[in-house]
Amino acid sequence: MKKIYLGIVFTVVMSLFFVGWVIDQFAESNMDEKDSESAIYDSMMMSVAHGLTHVQVSDFNQYLTKISTDTGLDFTLEQSDSIALPSSLLDKLNEQDVLSLQTEKSIFYLYKLPKYPHLLLSLTVTHDATEANSVNLVLTLALYIGISIALIAWLLPLTRRLSTLDATADAFGKGQLDSRIKPVSWSYISSLENNFNRMATQIEKLVADNKMLAGSLSHDLRTPLSCLRFGIEAAKDCESIDEQSIIFHRLDDELTRMEAMLDAFLNYASMERQGIKLNATPTNIAELVHDLKDEQQAIAGANNINIKTTCDVLHPVSLDRHWIGRALMNLISNAIDYAKSEIIIEANVHDGQLLIKVSDDGIGIDETALKSIFEPFTKGDSARDRSKNQFGLGLAIVKRVVEWHDGKVRASNLPERQGACFCLHIPTEKQKSS
Repeated sequence: MKKIYLGIVFTVVMSLFFVGWVIDQFAESNMDEKDSESAIYDSMMMSVAHGLTHVQVSDFNQYLTKISTDTGLDFTLEQSDSIALPSSLLDKLNEQDVLSLQTEKSIFYLYKLPKYPHLLLSLTVTHDATEANSVNLVLTLALYIGISIALIAWLLPLTRRLSTLDATADAFGKGQLDSRIKPVSWSYISSLENNFNRMATQIEKLVADNKMLAGSLSHDLRTPLSCLRFGIEAAKDCESIDEQSIIFHRLDDELTRMEAMLDAFLNYASMERQGIKLNATPTNIAELVHDLKDEQQAIAGANNINIKTTCDVLHPVSLDRHWIGRALMNLISNAIDYAKSEIIIEANVHDGQLLIKVSDDGIGIDETALKSIFEPFTKGDSARDRSKNQFGLGLAIVKRVVEWHDGKVRASNLPERQGACFCLHIPTEKQKSS
Protein backbone atom coordinates (compact mmCIF):
# COMPACT_ATOMS: atom_id res chain seq x y z
CA MET A 1 0.00 0.00 0.00
CA LYS A 2 2.88 2.35 0.68
CA LYS A 3 3.96 1.96 -2.95
CA ILE A 4 0.49 3.00 -4.15
CA TYR A 5 0.31 6.01 -1.82
CA LEU A 6 3.75 7.21 -2.87
CA GLY A 7 2.88 6.67 -6.53
CA ILE A 8 -0.30 8.77 -6.27
CA VAL A 9 1.45 11.59 -4.42
CA PHE A 10 4.38 11.56 -6.85
CA THR A 11 2.05 11.57 -9.87
CA VAL A 12 -0.05 14.47 -8.56
CA VAL A 13 2.96 16.56 -7.57
CA MET A 14 4.82 15.97 -10.83
CA SER A 15 1.71 16.63 -12.91
CA LEU A 16 1.17 19.89 -11.01
CA PHE A 17 4.74 20.93 -11.74
CA PHE A 18 4.55 19.96 -15.41
CA VAL A 19 1.08 21.34 -16.17
CA GLY A 20 1.86 24.46 -14.14
CA TRP A 21 5.06 24.95 -16.14
CA VAL A 22 3.14 24.64 -19.43
CA ILE A 23 0.52 27.13 -18.24
CA ASP A 24 3.24 29.52 -17.08
CA GLN A 25 4.85 29.35 -20.51
CA PHE A 26 1.52 30.13 -22.14
CA ALA A 27 0.82 32.95 -19.69
CA GLU A 28 4.28 34.43 -20.25
CA SER A 29 3.73 34.30 -24.00
CA ASN A 30 0.38 36.04 -23.56
CA MET A 31 2.00 38.67 -21.32
CA ASP A 32 4.70 39.26 -23.91
CA GLU A 33 1.98 39.96 -26.47
CA LYS A 34 0.29 42.37 -24.08
CA ASP A 35 3.60 44.08 -23.31
CA SER A 36 4.25 44.44 -27.02
CA GLU A 37 0.77 45.91 -27.50
CA SER A 38 1.31 48.27 -24.55
CA ALA A 39 4.64 49.40 -26.02
CA ILE A 40 2.86 50.29 -29.27
CA TYR A 41 0.33 52.42 -27.42
CA ASP A 42 3.11 54.06 -25.41
CA SER A 43 4.90 54.91 -28.64
CA MET A 44 1.70 56.34 -30.13
CA MET A 45 1.12 58.46 -27.01
CA MET A 46 4.66 59.85 -27.25
CA SER A 47 4.22 60.50 -30.98
CA VAL A 48 0.88 62.31 -30.54
CA ALA A 49 2.31 64.35 -27.65
CA HIS A 50 5.27 65.31 -29.80
CA GLY A 51 2.87 66.39 -32.56
CA LEU A 52 0.99 68.62 -30.14
CA THR A 53 4.16 70.60 -29.50
CA HIS A 54 3.93 71.90 -33.07
CA VAL A 55 0.24 72.81 -32.85
CA GLN A 56 -1.38 75.88 -31.35
CA VAL A 57 -3.31 75.30 -28.14
CA SER A 58 -6.47 76.41 -29.84
CA ASP A 59 -6.04 73.67 -32.45
CA PHE A 60 -5.42 70.83 -29.97
CA ASN A 61 -8.95 69.47 -30.13
CA GLN A 62 -9.04 69.59 -33.93
CA TYR A 63 -5.66 67.83 -34.11
CA LEU A 64 -6.72 65.10 -31.67
CA THR A 65 -9.99 64.61 -33.53
CA LYS A 66 -8.10 64.06 -36.78
CA ILE A 67 -5.66 61.63 -35.10
CA SER A 68 -8.53 59.73 -33.49
CA THR A 69 -10.29 59.48 -36.83
CA ASP A 70 -7.17 58.24 -38.60
CA THR A 71 -6.21 55.66 -35.95
CA GLY A 72 -9.63 54.68 -34.70
CA LEU A 73 -8.50 55.46 -31.14
CA ASP A 74 -9.95 57.92 -28.65
CA PHE A 75 -7.29 60.55 -27.82
CA THR A 76 -8.41 63.34 -25.44
CA LEU A 77 -6.93 66.03 -23.20
CA GLU A 78 -7.52 66.15 -19.45
CA GLN A 79 -6.61 68.68 -16.80
CA SER A 80 -3.88 67.37 -14.50
CA ASP A 81 -5.73 68.42 -11.37
CA SER A 82 -8.91 66.65 -12.51
CA ILE A 83 -7.40 63.22 -12.00
CA ALA A 84 -6.56 62.04 -8.49
CA LEU A 85 -3.59 59.72 -8.44
CA PRO A 86 -1.32 58.34 -5.72
CA SER A 87 2.01 60.09 -5.32
CA SER A 88 3.92 57.16 -6.82
CA LEU A 89 1.91 57.39 -10.04
CA LEU A 90 2.20 61.18 -10.09
CA ASP A 91 5.96 60.80 -9.87
CA LYS A 92 5.91 58.53 -12.90
CA LEU A 93 3.88 61.12 -14.82
CA ASN A 94 6.26 63.88 -13.80
CA GLU A 95 9.16 61.76 -15.11
CA GLN A 96 7.63 62.03 -18.60
CA ASP A 97 6.66 58.35 -18.68
CA VAL A 98 3.43 56.97 -20.10
CA LEU A 99 1.21 55.81 -17.26
CA SER A 100 -1.19 52.93 -17.91
CA LEU A 101 -4.15 52.16 -15.65
CA GLN A 102 -6.14 48.98 -16.22
CA THR A 103 -9.68 48.17 -15.20
CA GLU A 104 -11.78 45.11 -15.93
CA LYS A 105 -12.97 46.49 -19.28
CA SER A 106 -10.49 49.23 -20.27
CA ILE A 107 -6.89 50.41 -20.20
CA PHE A 108 -6.18 54.13 -19.68
CA TYR A 109 -2.95 55.66 -20.94
CA LEU A 110 -1.90 59.08 -19.54
CA TYR A 111 1.00 61.28 -20.57
CA LYS A 112 1.87 64.76 -19.28
CA LEU A 113 2.66 67.20 -22.07
CA PRO A 114 6.16 68.60 -21.50
CA LYS A 115 5.29 72.13 -22.69
CA TYR A 116 1.90 72.11 -20.98
CA PRO A 117 2.27 70.33 -17.62
CA HIS A 118 -1.28 71.20 -16.64
CA LEU A 119 -2.57 69.04 -19.52
CA LEU A 120 -2.62 65.25 -19.76
CA LEU A 121 -2.93 63.36 -23.02
CA SER A 122 -5.38 60.52 -22.44
CA LEU A 123 -6.10 57.37 -24.44
CA THR A 124 -8.78 54.85 -23.55
CA VAL A 125 -8.52 51.36 -25.02
CA THR A 126 -11.34 48.96 -24.32
CA HIS A 127 -10.77 45.19 -24.26
CA ASP A 128 -13.10 42.22 -24.22
CA ALA A 129 -13.48 40.95 -20.64
CA THR A 130 -15.16 37.82 -21.96
CA GLU A 131 -11.99 36.87 -23.80
CA ALA A 132 -9.91 37.26 -20.64
CA ASN A 133 -12.39 35.19 -18.66
CA SER A 134 -12.34 32.55 -21.39
CA VAL A 135 -8.56 32.40 -21.24
CA ASN A 136 -8.68 31.98 -17.45
CA LEU A 137 -11.30 29.26 -17.80
CA VAL A 138 -9.24 27.46 -20.43
CA LEU A 139 -6.13 27.60 -18.25
CA THR A 140 -8.06 26.29 -15.23
CA LEU A 141 -9.55 23.47 -17.27
CA ALA A 142 -6.12 22.70 -18.70
CA LEU A 143 -4.76 22.34 -15.15
CA TYR A 144 -7.52 19.94 -14.09
CA ILE A 145 -7.45 17.98 -17.34
CA GLY A 146 -3.66 17.66 -17.17
CA ILE A 147 -3.79 16.30 -13.61
CA SER A 148 -6.65 13.97 -14.57
CA ILE A 149 -4.72 12.60 -17.56
CA ALA A 150 -1.65 12.02 -15.37
CA LEU A 151 -3.74 10.19 -12.76
CA ILE A 152 -5.49 8.10 -15.41
CA ALA A 153 -2.13 7.21 -16.96
CA TRP A 154 -0.87 6.14 -13.52
CA LEU A 155 -4.05 4.29 -12.55
CA LEU A 156 -4.45 2.43 -15.85
CA PRO A 157 -1.82 -0.25 -15.03
CA LEU A 158 -3.30 -0.58 -11.53
CA THR A 159 -6.86 -1.06 -12.80
CA ARG A 160 -5.64 -3.57 -15.38
CA ARG A 161 -3.88 -5.63 -12.71
CA LEU A 162 -6.95 -5.39 -10.46
CA SER A 163 -9.13 -6.57 -13.36
CA THR A 164 -6.72 -9.46 -13.92
CA LEU A 165 -6.85 -10.30 -10.21
CA ASP A 166 -10.66 -10.13 -10.25
CA ALA A 167 -10.90 -12.37 -13.32
CA THR A 168 -8.42 -14.87 -11.89
CA ALA A 169 -10.21 -14.94 -8.52
CA ASP A 170 -13.54 -15.43 -10.32
CA ALA A 171 -12.12 -18.32 -12.36
CA PHE A 172 -10.59 -19.82 -9.22
CA GLY A 173 -13.92 -19.55 -7.42
CA LYS A 174 -15.63 -21.38 -10.29
CA GLY A 175 -13.38 -24.38 -9.84
CA GLN A 176 -10.37 -23.62 -12.04
CA LEU A 177 -7.94 -24.26 -9.21
CA ASP A 178 -4.89 -23.91 -11.44
CA SER A 179 -5.72 -20.24 -12.16
CA ARG A 180 -2.78 -18.00 -11.29
CA ILE A 181 -1.78 -14.39 -11.92
CA LYS A 182 1.23 -14.06 -14.19
CA PRO A 183 3.65 -11.75 -12.33
CA VAL A 184 5.01 -8.63 -14.03
CA SER A 185 7.79 -6.36 -12.81
CA TRP A 186 5.81 -3.11 -13.13
CA SER A 187 2.77 -4.15 -11.10
CA TYR A 188 1.79 -1.84 -8.23
CA ILE A 189 0.17 -4.75 -6.37
CA SER A 190 2.83 -7.41 -6.85
CA SER A 191 2.70 -8.28 -3.15
CA LEU A 192 -1.07 -8.83 -3.33
CA GLU A 193 -0.68 -10.91 -6.49
CA ASN A 194 2.04 -13.06 -4.95
CA ASN A 195 -0.08 -13.57 -1.83
CA PHE A 196 -3.04 -14.57 -4.01
CA ASN A 197 -0.92 -17.07 -5.96
CA ARG A 198 0.48 -18.47 -2.73
CA MET A 199 -3.01 -18.79 -1.25
CA ALA A 200 -4.33 -20.38 -4.45
CA THR A 201 -1.47 -22.89 -4.45
CA GLN A 202 -2.16 -23.81 -0.83
CA ILE A 203 -5.88 -24.19 -1.48
CA GLU A 204 -5.26 -26.27 -4.61
CA LYS A 205 -2.86 -28.49 -2.70
CA LEU A 206 -5.28 -28.80 0.21
CA VAL A 207 -8.17 -29.73 -2.09
CA ALA A 208 -5.97 -32.22 -3.93
CA ASP A 209 -4.81 -33.73 -0.64
CA ASN A 210 -8.40 -33.99 0.58
CA LYS A 211 -9.49 -35.67 -2.66
CA MET A 212 -6.55 -38.03 -2.47
CA LEU A 213 -7.25 -38.65 1.22
CA ALA A 214 -10.89 -39.45 0.54
CA GLY A 215 -10.05 -41.66 -2.43
CA SER A 216 -7.29 -43.52 -0.65
CA LEU A 217 -9.33 -43.87 2.52
CA SER A 218 -12.30 -45.33 0.67
CA HIS A 219 -10.00 -47.66 -1.26
CA ASP A 220 -8.00 -48.83 1.73
CA LEU A 221 -11.07 -49.30 3.92
CA ARG A 222 -12.87 -51.42 1.36
CA THR A 223 -10.63 -54.47 1.87
CA PRO A 224 -10.71 -54.61 5.70
CA LEU A 225 -14.45 -53.92 5.70
CA SER A 226 -14.97 -56.80 3.31
CA CYS A 227 -12.82 -58.98 5.55
CA LEU A 228 -14.87 -57.93 8.57
CA ARG A 229 -18.14 -58.74 6.82
CA PHE A 230 -16.80 -62.10 5.64
CA GLY A 231 -15.40 -62.86 9.10
CA ILE A 232 -18.68 -62.04 10.83
CA GLU A 233 -20.60 -64.29 8.43
CA ALA A 234 -18.02 -67.04 8.96
CA ALA A 235 -18.25 -66.67 12.74
CA LYS A 236 -22.04 -67.02 12.58
CA ASP A 237 -21.76 -70.28 10.67
CA CYS A 238 -18.92 -71.64 12.79
CA GLU A 239 -19.91 -74.14 15.49
CA SER A 240 -16.49 -74.57 17.10
CA ILE A 241 -15.57 -72.07 19.81
CA ASP A 242 -11.88 -72.44 18.95
CA GLU A 243 -12.52 -71.58 15.31
CA GLN A 244 -14.64 -68.60 16.38
CA SER A 245 -11.80 -67.41 18.61
CA ILE A 246 -9.40 -67.58 15.67
CA ILE A 247 -11.83 -65.62 13.49
CA PHE A 248 -12.43 -63.00 16.20
CA HIS A 249 -8.68 -62.64 16.66
CA ARG A 250 -8.31 -61.93 12.94
CA LEU A 251 -11.21 -59.47 13.10
CA ASP A 252 -9.50 -57.73 16.00
CA ASP A 253 -6.32 -57.42 13.93
CA GLU A 254 -8.31 -55.91 11.05
CA LEU A 255 -9.99 -53.42 13.40
CA THR A 256 -6.60 -52.48 14.85
CA ARG A 257 -5.29 -51.91 11.34
CA MET A 258 -8.33 -49.80 10.43
CA GLU A 259 -7.89 -47.75 13.59
CA ALA A 260 -4.21 -47.18 12.78
CA MET A 261 -5.14 -46.25 9.22
CA LEU A 262 -7.72 -43.67 10.34
CA ASP A 263 -5.30 -42.22 12.89
CA ALA A 264 -2.62 -41.87 10.22
CA PHE A 265 -4.97 -40.23 7.72
CA LEU A 266 -6.49 -37.81 10.23
CA ASN A 267 -3.07 -36.98 11.62
CA TYR A 268 -1.79 -36.12 8.15
CA ALA A 269 -4.89 -34.04 7.38
CA SER A 270 -4.31 -31.94 10.51
CA MET A 271 -0.58 -31.40 9.94
CA GLU A 272 -1.00 -28.25 7.82
CA ARG A 273 -2.81 -26.51 10.67
CA GLN A 274 -0.29 -27.69 13.26
CA GLY A 275 2.69 -26.77 11.08
CA ILE A 276 1.91 -23.09 11.43
CA LYS A 277 2.78 -23.35 15.13
CA LEU A 278 6.41 -24.38 14.73
CA ASN A 279 8.46 -23.94 17.87
CA ALA A 280 11.95 -23.29 16.51
CA THR A 281 14.66 -23.48 19.17
CA PRO A 282 18.46 -23.94 19.03
CA THR A 283 18.89 -27.71 18.73
CA ASN A 284 21.96 -29.86 19.26
CA ILE A 285 21.93 -31.98 16.09
CA ALA A 286 24.41 -34.57 17.40
CA GLU A 287 22.23 -35.13 20.45
CA LEU A 288 19.08 -35.37 18.28
CA VAL A 289 20.65 -37.96 15.97
CA HIS A 290 21.97 -39.98 18.92
CA ASP A 291 18.55 -40.00 20.63
CA LEU A 292 16.82 -41.18 17.44
CA LYS A 293 19.37 -43.94 17.02
CA ASP A 294 18.78 -45.15 20.58
CA GLU A 295 15.00 -45.18 20.04
CA GLN A 296 15.20 -47.26 16.86
CA GLN A 297 18.17 -49.48 17.68
CA ALA A 298 16.02 -52.18 19.33
CA ILE A 299 13.72 -52.51 16.30
CA ALA A 300 16.69 -52.44 13.94
CA GLY A 301 18.52 -55.03 16.02
CA ALA A 302 15.53 -57.34 15.89
CA ASN A 303 15.91 -57.30 12.10
CA ASN A 304 19.70 -57.75 12.26
CA ILE A 305 20.30 -54.17 11.12
CA ASN A 306 23.05 -51.94 12.51
CA ILE A 307 22.59 -48.15 12.71
CA LYS A 308 25.71 -45.98 12.29
CA THR A 309 25.82 -42.22 12.87
CA THR A 310 28.29 -39.45 12.03
CA CYS A 311 27.67 -35.81 12.96
CA ASP A 312 29.94 -32.87 12.09
CA VAL A 313 27.52 -30.13 13.21
CA LEU A 314 29.37 -28.17 15.91
CA HIS A 315 26.82 -25.44 16.65
CA PRO A 316 23.10 -25.62 17.51
CA VAL A 317 20.67 -25.11 14.62
CA SER A 318 17.32 -23.35 15.05
CA LEU A 319 14.51 -25.76 14.18
CA ASP A 320 11.47 -27.48 15.66
CA ARG A 321 12.99 -30.51 17.39
CA HIS A 322 9.68 -32.36 17.62
CA TRP A 323 8.77 -32.17 13.94
CA ILE A 324 12.29 -32.66 12.57
CA GLY A 325 12.67 -35.58 14.96
CA ARG A 326 9.44 -37.05 13.65
CA ALA A 327 10.57 -36.62 10.04
CA LEU A 328 13.89 -38.34 10.77
CA MET A 329 12.06 -41.07 12.67
CA ASN A 330 9.95 -41.74 9.57
CA LEU A 331 13.08 -41.97 7.42
CA ILE A 332 14.80 -44.31 9.87
CA SER A 333 11.69 -46.51 10.13
CA ASN A 334 11.47 -46.56 6.35
CA ALA A 335 15.15 -47.55 6.14
CA ILE A 336 14.63 -50.36 8.68
CA ASP A 337 11.84 -51.74 6.48
CA TYR A 338 14.09 -51.90 3.42
CA ALA A 339 17.69 -52.26 4.70
CA LYS A 340 19.57 -55.55 4.56
CA SER A 341 22.12 -55.04 7.32
CA GLU A 342 23.09 -51.38 7.73
CA ILE A 343 21.66 -47.86 8.06
CA ILE A 344 23.88 -44.76 8.06
CA ILE A 345 22.79 -41.38 9.45
CA GLU A 346 25.06 -38.44 8.54
CA ALA A 347 24.72 -34.78 9.56
CA ASN A 348 26.83 -31.78 8.55
CA VAL A 349 26.57 -28.12 7.54
CA HIS A 350 27.50 -26.98 4.03
CA ASP A 351 26.97 -23.52 2.47
CA GLY A 352 24.59 -22.45 5.21
CA GLN A 353 22.51 -25.63 4.88
CA LEU A 354 22.03 -28.34 7.47
CA LEU A 355 22.32 -31.65 5.61
CA ILE A 356 20.99 -34.83 7.23
CA LYS A 357 21.27 -38.05 5.21
CA VAL A 358 19.61 -41.37 6.02
CA SER A 359 20.78 -44.21 3.76
CA ASP A 360 20.36 -47.98 3.74
CA ASP A 361 21.81 -50.95 1.87
CA GLY A 362 18.51 -52.24 0.52
CA ILE A 363 17.54 -52.66 -3.11
CA GLY A 364 16.99 -48.91 -3.60
CA ILE A 365 14.11 -47.05 -5.19
CA ASP A 366 12.68 -47.64 -8.63
CA GLU A 367 13.77 -44.77 -10.90
CA THR A 368 10.18 -44.16 -12.01
CA ALA A 369 9.11 -43.65 -8.38
CA LEU A 370 11.80 -41.13 -7.36
CA LYS A 371 9.74 -38.10 -8.42
CA SER A 372 6.50 -39.20 -6.79
CA ILE A 373 7.77 -40.98 -3.71
CA PHE A 374 7.09 -37.99 -1.44
CA GLU A 375 3.48 -37.60 -2.58
CA PRO A 376 0.77 -38.65 -0.09
CA PHE A 377 -0.44 -42.26 -0.29
CA THR A 378 2.44 -43.27 -2.54
CA LYS A 379 3.77 -46.63 -1.36
CA GLY A 380 7.03 -48.36 -2.12
CA ASP A 381 7.46 -51.91 -3.32
CA SER A 382 5.28 -53.99 -1.02
CA ALA A 383 7.54 -56.98 -1.62
CA ARG A 384 10.32 -55.23 0.30
CA ASP A 385 8.05 -53.98 3.10
CA ARG A 386 8.31 -55.81 6.42
CA SER A 387 5.58 -53.68 8.01
CA LYS A 388 1.87 -54.21 7.49
CA ASN A 389 0.83 -50.75 8.67
CA GLN A 390 2.18 -48.66 5.79
CA PHE A 391 -0.30 -46.19 4.29
CA GLY A 392 1.97 -44.12 2.03
CA LEU A 393 2.13 -41.12 4.40
CA GLY A 394 5.53 -41.41 6.08
CA LEU A 395 7.57 -39.73 3.34
CA ALA A 396 4.78 -37.21 2.64
CA ILE A 397 5.03 -36.13 6.28
CA VAL A 398 8.81 -35.81 5.91
CA LYS A 399 8.39 -33.52 2.90
CA ARG A 400 5.76 -31.38 4.63
CA VAL A 401 7.87 -30.91 7.78
CA VAL A 402 10.97 -29.96 5.78
CA GLU A 403 8.95 -27.46 3.72
CA TRP A 404 7.75 -25.84 6.95
CA HIS A 405 11.42 -25.19 7.70
CA ASP A 406 11.94 -23.63 4.22
CA GLY A 407 13.99 -26.66 3.23
CA LYS A 408 13.96 -29.46 0.68
CA VAL A 409 14.19 -33.24 0.81
CA ARG A 410 15.64 -35.39 -1.97
CA ALA A 411 15.62 -39.12 -2.62
CA SER A 412 18.25 -40.93 -4.64
CA ASN A 413 19.90 -44.29 -5.13
CA LEU A 414 23.44 -44.76 -3.87
CA PRO A 415 25.88 -45.12 -6.77
CA GLU A 416 28.61 -46.87 -4.78
CA ARG A 417 26.37 -49.54 -3.29
CA GLN A 418 22.78 -50.69 -3.40
CA GLY A 419 20.32 -48.80 -1.28
CA ALA A 420 18.33 -45.61 -1.03
CA CYS A 421 19.46 -42.26 0.35
CA PHE A 422 17.19 -39.52 1.69
CA CYS A 423 18.79 -36.11 2.26
CA LEU A 424 17.23 -33.21 4.19
CA HIS A 425 18.38 -29.69 3.24
CA ILE A 426 17.40 -27.23 5.99
CA PRO A 427 18.61 -23.59 5.95
CA THR A 428 20.40 -22.51 9.10
CA GLU A 429 19.33 -19.29 10.84
CA LYS A 430 22.19 -17.35 9.20
CA GLN A 431 21.16 -18.61 5.75
CA LYS A 432 17.51 -17.63 6.34
CA SER A 433 18.39 -14.09 7.40
CA SER A 434 20.56 -13.58 4.32
